Amino acid sequence: SGDIETLALLVRKYFGDAQTFAPRLRLTELCAQAGVELRHDSLPGLARLEAWDAKGQYRVLCSLNPKLTNVREQNYALAHILGHVFLDLHPKMAKGELQRSVFEETQSPLLRFLQSGKGLSAQEAAADAFACALLLPRGMVRKAYATLSGIEDTAAFFHVDRQLLEVRLSQIGISRKPSAAVQAPVKTTA
Repeated sequence: SGDIETLALLVRKYFGDAQTFAPRLRLTELCAQAGVELRHDSLPGLARLEAWDAKGQYRVLCSLNPKLTNVREQNYALAHILGHVFLDLHPKMAKGELQRSVFEETQSPLLRFLQSGKGLSAQEAAADAFACALLLPRGMVRKAYATLSGIEDTAAFFHVDRQLLEVRLSQIGISRKPSAAVQAPVKTTA
């Protein structure tokens, strides 16, 4: 139906292998369960997704450059790539139309998303929306943010960058909790 949030939850449920409600998603395991072969190869860019029809059997290969060492960036890159798998490749596979597709990330998808986020193709924006929903499911974020003491604790709980959590909070309409130094003064009566 085009609901990326629901799709991300279904991916967690069916390919997450008991990670449906886990805040720290193990993306390498999820990729394996989803049939995405993962490699660490020297690439001109940071990540590459290739899919092709190998005589009636679809192959999906994700390569990450070993230079991508930050685990949070790797997780976002994998979540973004899974967005392409489920939003772009699976519909073609279901129709029998996939011949060969390649998606290349020349820079960190996380840094690109946090720095620009605008001016992207609809395809890239949808993959970013999927990555955010997969790593930070709306309901889990609402509950964790209401329960934990703030942005830092919630970001650590999900093992994501603070800036990504801030963007996600904004996307789902949650305003930041005021810090102790910024809270409104208590009115006193004289």
